[in-house]
Amino acid sequence: MLYFLDLIIASIFNGTLMLVPCIWLFFKFYNSAGNKLLLINAINCTLLIGSTFFILYMVATIVVDFSSGTEYDRYAGLNRFFGPYWWAFWLFTAPGYLLPQMLWFKKLRNTITSSIIIVIVWAALALFVKLTSVGWHIYLNDTAIQYLTQAIIYIVILSGIYFLLRKKRI
Repeated sequence: MLYFLDLIIASIFNGTLMLVPCIWLFFKFYNSAGNKLLLINAINCTLLIGSTFFILYMVATIVVDFSSGTEYDRYAGLNRFFGPYWWAFWLFTAPGYLLPQMLWFKKLRNTITSSIIIVIVWAALALFVKLTSVGWHIYLNDTAIQYLTQAIIYIVILSGIYFLLRKKRI
């Protein structure tokens, strides 16, 4: 179960990372795009859902780590939060996934600027953590199939939210 939740979270954040600059360029050159506000709102709602899923994922991970019968699981959980690379975990987690929680405010949810700020902060922190931590080589082994799977999941989630918001608006 946690694998699928992690896959959805990665799909949402990586999809938003790729889509927001493209949308920004599209709106910059084609100012008369229809349903611009609705698309921005759908992207930001998707980002907010991904951030909320991440918080649920962290709570589930803590519960599994500390409810498990093995000593190693408890040690691994404590090591992740307070071990030698605690700074990487908290630096990546706190601003990168808690920053989208500001999208609960409708004024911020309706602007592309808030999406761009969140994506830039998340991408910079992700790159910094991946390049400075010991496990950076793990991230270089991603295949095209993984990215394609994440793109399909993101398109399905974003389309669903877009059409829900569109139906609610009509």
